[in-house]
Amino acid sequence: MSQVFACISARFAEPEQGSSQHLRWRPGSLMLGKERSSRFTAVQAQQFLDEGWTVAEHISNTTTGFSGTLFRALRTDESRGITAGELVLSLRSTEFIDDAARDNQATNSMEIKEKGWAFGQIAEMKKWVDSLYATSKITADKRLTVTGYSLGGHLATAFNMLYGGDADATYTFNGAGVGKERNGVSLADTIANFDRMRQITADLGDQFTNPAVRAVYESLRGSLKDGAIPSEAQRQAVLALLPAPGSVPGSVVSTDPDVRLLYEAFSRIQIIQAEMARIGKPLNSGGNPNVPLQPVDARSIEATNINYQLAVLIASRNTEAIGVIAGGQQALYDRQQGPYTFNNFHDIYGYTSPSAVANSQLHYGTATPVFIEDQPLFRGDVIWDAILQSAQYHDVKLLADNFGLNDFGDTHSLVLLVDSLSVQNTLAQLDPGITQSTLNAILFAASSKKSSSALGSQGKAEGDVLENVIMGLASMLDVQIRAMAAKLDGGTWANPADRTVLHDNLKVIAGSNAFRDIKGQAVVRASSADLRAALCEEAANDWTLRSAA
Repeated sequence: MSQVFACISARFAEPEQGSSQHLRWRPGSLMLGKERSSRFTAVQAQQFLDEGWTVAEHISNTTTGFSGTLFRALRTDESRGITAGELVLSLRSTEFIDDAARDNQATNSMEIKEKGWAFGQIAEMKKWVDSLYATSKITADKRLTVTGYSLGGHLATAFNMLYGGDADATYTFNGAGVGKERNGVSLADTIANFDRMRQITADLGDQFTNPAVRAVYESLRGSLKDGAIPSEAQRQAVLALLPAPGSVPGSVVSTDPDVRLLYEAFSRIQIIQAEMARIGKPLNSGGNPNVPLQPVDARSIEATNINYQLAVLIASRNTEAIGVIAGGQQALYDRQQGPYTFNNFHDIYGYTSPSAVANSQLHYGTATPVFIEDQPLFRGDVIWDAILQSAQYHDVKLLADNFGLNDFGDTHSLVLLVDSLSVQNTLAQLDPGITQSTLNAILFAASSKKSSSALGSQGKAEGDVLENVIMGLASMLDVQIRAMAAKLDGGTWANPADRTVLHDNLKVIAGSNAFRDIKGQAVVRASSADLRAALCEEAANDWTLRSAA
């Protein structure tokens, strides 16, 4: 069920920015989401509502992009292990499309990837969670589960570091890892220092010993905020601090640490502003219907404030990210575990390769690989678009126009995990003792189809596994279900109509007399032939990856 809470935080349309409030859910809003690939089917939406959860508190997108929801169980359901009053804290993931500048550029690329931590969103999370404790929305006598997908997984790990022992359980889904603490400074102290400095009213003039640099900073502090675009005069004032060409051999940046600090902070703002301009055209989805990117207003992106960027640079002196080379190796082969593992922290991720986000940085949960239907590595013209856009903006740009057709990394989607886990949950209801490795083996062997990518096309997907398992189970139990048309073209995994049929059929099977008669009493195992096939496929994939390195 934890993946459902992660889904809701990833999917639902946000109310007013920064608001912390109660919400009422309707099936229609869960099914619509933000009109992107992640949506509930009618069965999923109704199941969530029927299970009796309410929103105890919600905070919408802050100016850092942070959003979280606290759920509370209204009634006890022993069959599901739910106790009335227990809490689930769900942390929102990256909105790669509609929040590209704030989430992807400012947070993912310029904070997590470069510095190891999402400083702004962690600070906002702590502020909000502290308020939940202060108002007794979270209390020690109520069970607390923390969950998050992608960026939300990164935040869930940070939660455990900041509130050690408070979470009774943590579930992350394709969660991004975290960086390192350095110089004996804890994450809590680093975030507290960052939070103090990022305030728009803070005067960071004492960070500069060079009077000329301090004067330029003071001229920027009052105006370079709230999404304001740096003026030409401000740009020239910063450039004037740099050494004359050729005066510093091999460098265009001053050796003066004050100059370097202010210049880098100013440059980071320009990078974010450039991304805001790039996606503000806006970019089209290319789907039917076409739902263009809806960029966040510049005033809602705190990372364009000079104090914010100075705070990131100063606070990150006590942090470290996993380097690009090590990160690339992890994306291809495996994740890197942190120096310790949190108790009852389940780090669930799609069992495919490469996996740039789910394998990134350090992980502090128990690795739980889960089978998902493999997808093309890329679709359409995203490679060419990325090359052209990256060259034009001197930075990696992966969000392309017609992004519904030109995309990459589909295997990172939460939808693939949710649908696979839904099928696996049905099998687990028959045999509560079934292991994850057995479930993976069954699904690995359920299809001979392979994913593939080709420039200019949507590629091919391993798109019939779940349908094969559902139809096989229905046939075994002699249950009549709706026809299922598995699609092997890339980009079809999130089709709402197909997903509706899949979840409708699972509901019919689980509600049948034949299923109920053997529920909890069956023994579900992969055949020896299936196990051999799965092991051979895994070994072949491993050999292919390693021999290509």
